[in-house]
Amino acid sequence: MISVLDPSMSSMNPDREFSDNSDEHSSRTLRSTSAGVAIRDEPPGPSDEHRFMVTVDRTSGKRLGVAVRQEPSLSAFEILSIDMDEDCAVAQWNDEHPNQKVQKGDFIIGANGKSDDLRAIMKECMRISVLRLQIMRRA
Repeated sequence: MISVLDPSMSSMNPDREFSDNSDEHSSRTLRSTSAGVAIRDEPPGPSDEHRFMVTVDRTSGKRLGVAVRQEPSLSAFEILSIDMDEDCAVAQWNDEHPNQKVQKGDFIIGANGKSDDLRAIMKECMRISVLRLQIMRRA
């Protein structure tokens, strides 16, 4: 996270960095840009994501029923849409688990224990088997 500091600090020398250890729990770097704006680089806050497991049964030949796009920076597939047809495994999961529905914008980050490898995740998702999906939802 980057936050702009008080404008009164703009008298710092351009492109100068120094540490601000006023908070014993975090070390931040303060720097001044050539425009005289003081910037504090802070580590990201607590994670705003929720992860959960979804188990769908495709052994009867049901389609998974999601449209996805690759999100290489997360080694994941973002869910763009969910087919609500009764012949789709994810739609069936959603009907049976109303408090833990898979939603548009969720990410598939693993399948049957495979993660961090988009090809392996996709290969697992295409199998006609019981499929355990690890889902990540950002807040």
